[in-house]
Amino acid sequence: MTIADLIKDFIDTSKERLKTPISGAFLWSFIVYNWRPIFLMLFSDAPIEDKITVINYEYCNFWALFFPFFIALFYSLLVPKLMLNIDKALVETKQERVDNNYNAKEHEMTRKIDLARQDFLLKNVQSGSKEIDDLLSQIESLKETNSQITIANQNTIDQLNIALKKANDSLVGFVGQDENKIKGKGIGKKVDSTFQFNAFFAFNNLTYIEKEGFKVVRNGDKVGITKLPNSALTKYLSEDLIKVNGTGSYFVTDLGEAVYELIISQDDENT
Repeated sequence: MTIADLIKDFIDTSKERLKTPISGAFLWSFIVYNWRPIFLMLFSDAPIEDKITVINYEYCNFWALFFPFFIALFYSLLVPKLMLNIDKALVETKQERVDNNYNAKEHEMTRKIDLARQDFLLKNVQSGSKEIDDLLSQIESLKETNSQITIANQNTIDQLNIALKKANDSLVGFVGQDENKIKGKGIGKKVDSTFQFNAFFAFNNLTYIEKEGFKVVRNGDKVGITKLPNSALTKYLSEDLIKVNGTGSYFVTDLGEAVYELIISQDDENT
């Protein structure tokens, strides 16, 4: 082992010892208590022999070692106990301080929550007011649209009534023209307006071929009847121009007679 290793080992050991609480406290207490001889040794310009003489005479005594040791012992043993007692005494105070801090934070959070709630309610009120305004606007728009539709419908109804009146007037004119024709052919009964309408409509619902076929049915041409299509006979039945009796044969109704007279009148006019 070299000298450098011994010095290094000594320094490491000294560091470990100085790390103990009492060693460090004693070192600092010694330096603080004996600062004068230390400063004298380091900064005085006197010869070293004079420095040592003064230090031995003035500062090398029992208190130079005992007082730093006492301070180190007090600092290492009594100060932690004293701090522990102080901490115990301050526990309640610290707890109250913590409670006060949390109470303050809780109060702050409560106020923020209240503010957020009020802001939320305000936005809801504003949104609700806007929705109400939109609904009112829609209602007014619907009212205007409904009014326009009502006016349009009324105009349509008026136009339909006018057209219906014109059609009725025209129909009455046509029936009036054909009434004498119906009466003049010797039906032998009073012709009322309903009968006139029915005869006129039945007459106009027949095609030319169906009118010619009905003359065959009216005149009782059995051979001619067999040549008629079934659709024509079905048409005569549906218009109530002919009926079937109990024996299965056809006979012409009063309405059929009136329609027949109209057919004959039309043929006379065409000739």
